[in-house]
Amino acid sequence: MKKYVKQAVGVCMAMLMAVSAGEYSGMIVQAAENQEAGGDIAPVYEAGNVVQKEDGTLYYWEYDSASFEGSAALGYYKPIVGETNKLMMQSLSGEKVMIGDMEGGGSLVLTDSSWIFYEKPVDQIGGYEICSIDQNSGQTQTYGLGRIEASDGKKIICSDSTNYCIDSIDAETGERTKLVDGSFLASHDGLIYYQPVEADSGAATKGKVSLAVVDAQGGQQKTLCTTEPDLYADDFQGTASIVSMVFKDEYIYFSYGSYAGTGSVYAGGKIMKVKKDGTEAEVVAGMDGLRAPAFSVSEDGTVVSQSIDEMYDYINSMDKYFTRNGSIYFMNENGEPAELVTQADYASVGNVACGQFNDNEAVTIQFAEKIGNKVYMLLDHGVIDETSRVGWRTGYARVNSAMLSKDLDTGTVETVFSY
Repeated sequence: MKKYVKQAVGVCMAMLMAVSAGEYSGMIVQAAENQEAGGDIAPVYEAGNVVQKEDGTLYYWEYDSASFEGSAALGYYKPIVGETNKLMMQSLSGEKVMIGDMEGGGSLVLTDSSWIFYEKPVDQIGGYEICSIDQNSGQTQTYGLGRIEASDGKKIICSDSTNYCIDSIDAETGERTKLVDGSFLASHDGLIYYQPVEADSGAATKGKVSLAVVDAQGGQQKTLCTTEPDLYADDFQGTASIVSMVFKDEYIYFSYGSYAGTGSVYAGGKIMKVKKDGTEAEVVAGMDGLRAPAFSVSEDGTVVSQSIDEMYDYINSMDKYFTRNGSIYFMNENGEPAELVTQADYASVGNVACGQFNDNEAVTIQFAEKIGNKVYMLLDHGVIDETSRVGWRTGYARVNSAMLSKDLDTGTVETVFSY
C-alpha cells in the first residue's frame, strides 16, 4: 500500500551529536533490501516506514491511538490530518531518542547529511506533503506535495501528487527538479526504473505499458521496452501497469496487467523479459493464458507463475510481501515467496489471521518491511462495526495496534510500541 510536512518540537542533543553531519557522511540508508550499485554510480535506496543506517541505527514513526481513524471499511485506517507523531531514533544497543514530535508519518529516507526526509498527510484521500527535519537543530523544511520514493544520499527521488511525474530534490539546497514523466517502480544498481505515461489511453487499457530507466541526476534516460496492447478484448478495466519486477543477472523480468472492479481484482496479464540495455525483449509467460501478478525466476532463467484462473496470491502493484493463510510472505531477489511471519508471531495484537476478514474481527497490516535479518510490521486489530461499512466492505473499529519486530535468525518477536 502506498503511502507527506511537520514542525519539530524537541531534539535530544546528547544522543544526536552522534549523528552530526560529519559522522553521517557516506552512511547509506537501508530500507527494503535493494542491490548495491556498481562503478561510480551511487546506490539508490527506496524509502520505507522504517529505515536503517549502516551502523544499525534505526528510524521510525511512533504512533498512538489518535494517529489513525478509529474505524474504517476493511480495517484500512487512514492517518488523521493534523495529528502529531514521534519520529524516533534507536541505536544498535536499543537506546531510543525522539528526534521530533510533529505532523508526519509514512515513508522516510536518510541523506548523507543530518537531514531526514519524511511525509506529512494533508487530506483524507491520500495526499501528502514532502518535508525534512535536521536531526541536530530540529529545523524543518517543506518541498510541496508528493510521495518520497528513494534516495542516493544527495538526491531525494519523489513522485508528484498525481503519481505521473518523478522529481528530484537536492538534499543540500532543497531545489526540486523534474526528472521524467512517469510512475516510480523500483531502484536497482543505482538506477531508477519507472513506467512512462502512455499517451494512448485505449491501448493502455488493453495492456500497453513501457519500462524505462533514469539515474538520480536525470541522466542515462532510456525506454527499455514497450508491450503490445493485446491483453484484453474490452476496456472494462483500468489502464495497465507494471505490477512486479525481478532483476536477475543481465535481465529484467516484469509482470504487467490491469486491476478491475470495485474490489480492484487483477484481471490477468503477461510476463516480459528484457535485457538491461533494452535488447532481447520478449514475452515469457502469458501467451497461452493470462497469468497472476506474482512470479519467480529460477536459476536457469525459467519463469514460474500461476494462471489467473488458479488460486493466486494477491499483491498491489510493486508490493514486496503478501499474506497467505494468516502468514506474511516476502519475495526474495528471485521473486520466490518465503514465509517469514506466522500468526503466532503477532498473536499479541489479535488472535485472528491477518489479511482475512470474518464476521467478528480482523487483523490488518499498515506496513511490513524486511531490513537485513529483521521484519518490522505495524498491525491493527479491529472488531466489526456496521457504521463504517461501505457496500460489501465490512467495517471494523480499531481496538488495539502495535509495531512488532521479528529477528529472523532467532525467531524472537519484540513489541517496539503499542497503543
